[in-house]
Amino acid sequence: MTFVIALAHHRAPPPTDGHLLLLLALVLVGGSLAAAALLARRAPAVTFALVGAVVVGLCGFLISDADGPHWVPSEVSVWVSFGLVASGLVGLLVTHVRAADRRFLNLAGWITLLFAPFAAGLLGIAILRACPLYDNRVSGLCFYGDEDLLGGWVTGVAVLFFLDIVVLAIVFWISAWRTCAERRPLATVPGPSLLH
Repeated sequence: MTFVIALAHHRAPPPTDGHLLLLLALVLVGGSLAAAALLARRAPAVTFALVGAVVVGLCGFLISDADGPHWVPSEVSVWVSFGLVASGLVGLLVTHVRAADRRFLNLAGWITLLFAPFAAGLLGIAILRACPLYDNRVSGLCFYGDEDLLGGWVTGVAVLFFLDIVVLAIVFWISAWRTCAERRPLATVPGPSLLH
């Protein structure tokens, strides 16, 4: 993470009051909803997780922002993670996938897991570009207060984003496992035969 901070701090843009951060959030929301729509048929539990993350994250933003803009990004990331995990669990309980999609789900889980560290690093760089560290002029959503060392709240947001992507990979794999479990016949219990 230190490398990410150093890379983003190099040639950082002038400080903002959070406009670039909000634009980044809109890109993440749009990407999540687009992925949810694309996966709705083959991975409905993942769709549940992504839509839940967006809805709970937006509610968290409204609640956190009502107290003022300071610390909102870090608080919203916690809300998003909660929404993702809770909705993913609900999705696994109420949805079914076709056995034919098992290979797709396994492959999607591995690709998602491999993508996680790069996505978290890119998110960290993007946030640090939007909200430069060690600059007392940043305000609003970009406010660091006394926590601008070691990336401030950006480190926590990036780590939670990484864990969220890992959760999505797990939801893919559990969905794939459920296709195998549903295909297995129930074990028959031996009992006395009525035909003698």
